[in-house]
Amino acid sequence: MTKYLDIEELAALIGLPPSTIRRYMAKQPFNLPPKKHIPGSKMMPWRKFDVEKWLYEHGTS
Repeated sequence: MTKYLDIEELAALIGLPPSTIRRYMAKQPFNLPPKKHIPGSKMMPWRKFDVEKWLYEHGTS
């Protein structure tokens, strides 16, 4: 089963405060892992797998 992360979980995983995640979402989304759109939902959470891959690719594991 796919694990989806909210802002607080993402922040804990990548080591940034939730306020920084929100600021990046508004002004610098390219500094965050890609979000996953869930059809039929307004939410666009992050998949844990994608975040871990992004961290590995950016040398921040």
